Amino acid sequence: MTTKGFSQQCNMGMGRLADPTTLFKRKFRWMFRLVGGSNGQAGWIGEGINALPPLKGGRPSLEFKDIEVQHVTEDIYLPGKPSWKPVTFTLYDINCTSSALPSPIWTWVTSCYDAFTGDYYPILDNNFKQNCCLELYSGCGDTLERWFFENAWPSQINWGELDMSNSEVVTCEITLKYDRAYLCIDSSCCVARGGSSSITAPSMSSLKTGGVTFGTFNNSTNPTNTPGTTSLTSNPTTSPLSTGGVRFPNFTPQTMHP
Repeated sequence: MTTKGFSQQCNMGMGRLADPTTLFKRKFRWMFRLVGGSNGQAGWIGEGINALPPLKGGRPSLEFKDIEVQHVTEDIYLPGKPSWKPVTFTLYDINCTSSALPSPIWTWVTSCYDAFTGDYYPILDNNFKQNCCLELYSGCGDTLERWFFENAWPSQINWGELDMSNSEVVTCEITLKYDRAYLCIDSSCCVARGGSSSITAPSMSSLKTGGVTFGTFNNSTNPTNTPGTTSLTSNPTTSPLSTGGVRFPNFTPQTMHP
């Protein structure tokens, strides 16, 4: 039996699913953040010091409204307007360090509606509509997929129930509506349309998996986000590989598969 024939037999007809070089996207390797509105205001959701990190979320959902055409004895349907469906995120409702920002989500709400004073501010230029970015990562921290949500705003907010018999952490659930979403080919497509300032996709300042920083991330040698070609600085003094207190000065990134 030839090597090729043996390989095909071991594959059992599974194609790329059985290929050891296939890179699967994993549900837990992602980050969602607000990257700013028309004035470049960013924060509230993400990894910032005054932002709520996400626990659960989802990618965009698109539906085409249909156009019905009556034709003799048939009903023919054509694609009509695209309709982007809301996306719900569950956030860790952690205590923010700034006393001026006790609740990032409430601060977002008050940019449109202040329940204390009863004031309502028209949606003009008050940063209520925010641009958002959703990124999926490989096991090495490479960006495999980047979605850009344009002009998102919270349509529903649920700060959740409390239970003295439950030791789980407090979370906040927020449903976002948005004008449109698109899959970015590169970071240059993530700009704020109609705004005076460009809003670029957040850069990976450090290579992260599960919150553990491995070193300084350099994407200049990998503009196409090809898995396994990530470049790390090799200076062990300024950018050591650090995980669990173990230091590895000479780290050569390799392709990592699930």
